[in-house]
Amino acid sequence: MKEAFHINKFKTIGVSISIVLIVLLFIALFEYIFLKIMGFQYNSLLDLLLFFIMYLFLEIPLAFITEAIPKALKSVGILQTSKGWLLFILNTVLTFLLIEAIDTFGKY
Repeated sequence: MKEAFHINKFKTIGVSISIVLIVLLFIALFEYIFLKIMGFQYNSLLDLLLFFIMYLFLEIPLAFITEAIPKALKSVGILQTSKGWLLFILNTVLTFLLIEAIDTFGKY
């Protein structure tokens, strides 16, 4: 009885991991094609993976700062709300700048 439970548990985990990996593979291939259309070209999928890892680690503190700026301006009374167009514009501009910086300085 216990052996059947363990086998079913491993099958469930294996199927779940396989589904997640397939979905991530399709996302990576889509992003690879999309970035190539936009003009970002990478020699291999490893280069693309390194791009995404760098983006992940650099985007986290950037998002923290981007969200903190409107909140700080609201707390001193310059803005009425910390949400809205300013946050959207900051996120959009800084994301594009981050992508361009990684693409420019990531090539050696």
